[in-house]
Amino acid sequence: MENFMSFTNTTISSLSSSSSTTTAPKLATTGNLSETSSQFSATTLVSTSGSNPDPAIDCKTENSTRLSEWVQQPCPCYCGRGVQTSSRYCTWVEYNSTSRTCMNRTETESDTNPCDNSTLYYEEECFNKTCVLTELSHKTADVEYGATDDGVSFKAYMNSGNYCHIGELDIGEINDRERGWVDVYPLSLNCDNICIPSTSKAFDYIAATISNQDGWIPEYGRRISIVTEL
Repeated sequence: MENFMSFTNTTISSLSSSSSTTTAPKLATTGNLSETSSQFSATTLVSTSGSNPDPAIDCKTENSTRLSEWVQQPCPCYCGRGVQTSSRYCTWVEYNSTSRTCMNRTETESDTNPCDNSTLYYEEECFNKTCVLTELSHKTADVEYGATDDGVSFKAYMNSGNYCHIGELDIGEINDRERGWVDVYPLSLNCDNICIPSTSKAFDYIAATISNQDGWIPEYGRRISIVTEL
């Protein structure tokens, strides 16, 4: 039988300060996306008269429709693999029958727009350096029956569901997971299918699976620490 336990509040003790970001050279890094999708601006461009049978014609000035440059957001992963977004916006001039004026409009999401129905948003995979786990440590609770002779294996999870399989850890000739003991396990494990966002944010929780029937009681409230390569 396997017993399954989860531990929250995990941290990385140290991370590399260097990283490389995958970028798309074709994208510009200028523009302002503060406009909300499909909303009228407060700018009045042309006041129309009631004598014009088609007042909207007054709004169709030269170059009134504009498509901004692409703006690419940074890869959200300090290390590992994630999703990177790019966006731009379409602006045009449109007659408003209520105010009887020409108004600026901006679209930031829909591909149905006056800018030749141009794509305004897309996502793509991005990758920074490989996350390398170098150490895991935990403490067995200082209570009766807290220790175990059973094997314990670990998985480190992100809230996205992606995880790094660490496997069963054992110090060898030392009788680990004794009552009140802190055990430190050296690792050399590459994890590419996760996205660790920063040096202060590590895995969201660690799952421990205990084999057989003996059981194990870790010290609750103490972080299971995972360290990455410097």
